[in-house]
Amino acid sequence: MGLMPELSPLLAADYVCDRCGETMSKTVIKNAQGRPLKMEYTCHNQNTGCGYKFESDARASAMQTPTKDAD
Repeated sequence: MGLMPELSPLLAADYVCDRCGETMSKTVIKNAQGRPLKMEYTCHNQNTGCGYKFESDARASAMQTPTKDAD
């Protein structure tokens, strides 16, 4: 069987800036072991003056179950 993660999967939704209407850039922020901790979303648009970011550590609230390894 495959390994089960300790945490639920990190949500990485697309966000659209409510000022300029552009899809925000997203970056996965990882810990020292390479595991994803949070998402960082950024909007930089010189035409509209946007320049901000926010972080999200939202995780899926789904039940995780183990699967069989592929042959």
